[in-house]
Amino acid sequence: MKVVLLRPSHRTGSLFLKKLGFLPVPIGLLQLAGELLRSGTNTVSVIDMEADSKTIDEVVAELVKSSPDIVGITLHATAAHNTAVQIVKRTKNIAPGIKFVAGGHHATFMAEELIRCGFDIVVLGEGDQTIAEIAETLGKGDGLGSVRGIVYGSPGEITRTAKRGLIENLDSISIPALDLVEPSKYRLETFGSGEFVICLETSRGCPYACEFCSVTPVWGNRWRCKSNKRILEELELAERLGYSWVFFTDDVFFAEPVIKERRALFEEIIRRRMKLRWIVQTRPDAVVRHPDVVELASRAGMRMAAIGVESGSRETLRKMRKGLRPSTSQKAVEILDRNGVLTLCSMMLGAPYETVRDILKTIRFGSKLVNSGADLIQFTVYTPFPGTAAFYESSKNGSLVTKDWERFDILTPVMKTKVNPSVIQLLQSFGVYYFQVKSYIRFKMKKRNMKGEKANLLEEATGYVLGKMYVYLADMLKLPARMRETSRLFADSRRNKPESEPFGSSSSTENSLIYWIAK
Repeated sequence: MKVVLLRPSHRTGSLFLKKLGFLPVPIGLLQLAGELLRSGTNTVSVIDMEADSKTIDEVVAELVKSSPDIVGITLHATAAHNTAVQIVKRTKNIAPGIKFVAGGHHATFMAEELIRCGFDIVVLGEGDQTIAEIAETLGKGDGLGSVRGIVYGSPGEITRTAKRGLIENLDSISIPALDLVEPSKYRLETFGSGEFVICLETSRGCPYACEFCSVTPVWGNRWRCKSNKRILEELELAERLGYSWVFFTDDVFFAEPVIKERRALFEEIIRRRMKLRWIVQTRPDAVVRHPDVVELASRAGMRMAAIGVESGSRETLRKMRKGLRPSTSQKAVEILDRNGVLTLCSMMLGAPYETVRDILKTIRFGSKLVNSGADLIQFTVYTPFPGTAAFYESSKNGSLVTKDWERFDILTPVMKTKVNPSVIQLLQSFGVYYFQVKSYIRFKMKKRNMKGEKANLLEEATGYVLGKMYVYLADMLKLPARMRETSRLFADSRRNKPESEPFGSSSSTENSLIYWIAK
């Protein structure tokens, strides 16, 4: 079977690329490609709309010309929904024989809606084994009813097959087909023009129950990890392909059940003298519990950590079910800074239970974090994504004001809260740019006392930010228009009656289950 795997772009573009200077490799697609190629009967190519700078017209033309049997589209990002649907509809008008398959977080919880929009098949949850079975089944001309974990059919007749269990042994899945993309398209410009970054995954699952997150409903509520042998094999492949940085996509890299394994991994990386530098995502409390592991990770190559702080209000964190205190986040920043690790703190504004006082408290707390050593504070707008407890609650109580999925970009308010949505947008924008300036001033003041690679990386990052100042200014000038657009959207929602059915296509049973897991 001839397969094309596609990552669609969306209206506001990649936040990583716009703000942080790098575009993550579509590792999920490369993992699926590895499974498809394992059989020896499939050919696979990858289209990354943002990395390839392709428009919808260009993608449609390429698909019609190449005439694949299957096009698999990743829909982790809800904001890419509209782009994906346009590609499907316009391609099918010319080449109706192509089978379109959707997968990812958004697709898992909007499966029926995507079928009604023209997709032929939607993969639910993990797609590694599923996509290979789909290709094999379609290649034989058999019916899809025996393929577990999918929704398929047409708008008039939609079928959901039996549930597929989680993959227990992650070493059993194929090595991702990293050679299908060109490293030069995935530059880490923040730290220099010759730096290339690959994404790798070492584990899946999360036992936490944050009400704004869909990771647990998709990947399960317990960690499943690759062996250190397998992780090292993938790291060595990345090194051979010319990548100098690795972005580990695990949601909690310092996971409690695998701390012993992490120590052994870092020691082996040091023993092998691997030159890769890496970026991780983790929780602040995981850092505080294991400062010795953080120190070892830094020696092994960890140069940047993104931590989910979310809020400076204990009450807000409690309602988010984050299981975290602001003081813990501050300690985590201090530990990371002490070990020469660049620290990005992610925070959200505009949760439905927040007041203006709570939001300002979070912004003030961001200032404390910078004083403690944080190098970047990234503020986003609280967004109830499909599959989360927040989405279930907001669709049930009528606080969602739109199902224009392009607006689910973590920069645009999409639900009624205690705070005017335009005020949320204004404070979010203020927070981002205020802390860029504050971090810059702090670096310049402390530059003489800073030593090691962190000082060099910050010097490069500062130069990058200054070089992109025109982009930031242009973005700021667009803010009034975005605020007016948001005000019109919310005004229209007040005039119109709320929809009688929950937003999207998730059944009440499905959403209730998600909500139960999250609780």
